[in-house]
Amino acid sequence: MTTALDKILKRALRIKGIGGQFAISDNEIEQAVLTSLAQRDEDASACPSEIARTLAPIEDESWRVLMPRIRDAVARLARADRVIITRGRQILSPDNLNGGPIRIRRGIQFRC
Repeated sequence: MTTALDKILKRALRIKGIGGQFAISDNEIEQAVLTSLAQRDEDASACPSEIARTLAPIEDESWRVLMPRIRDAVARLARADRVIITRGRQILSPDNLNGGPIRIRRGIQFRC
């Protein structure tokens, strides 16, 4: 069964050039983050790597190259209060992520 997220992600993902570079816009990555959260319970969180794995064209480690762009997209969404970034129970500033595991939750201005 194809979900709404699958449809968005399949449309969003294109591969071009030699070496399989991902040709996906920042807006498409942001929409993938928001759609992932919209499909979860209101209080649930998402892991950025889950979104990267969904965006990757094949089931291998290629999703890792998307992680910096996903973290950047999450930071932009956090600055707009559309998401909240957490590590454990701590809310993180989008300007001070400094690596390490994070989770994404709906922010006060969340809309998909």
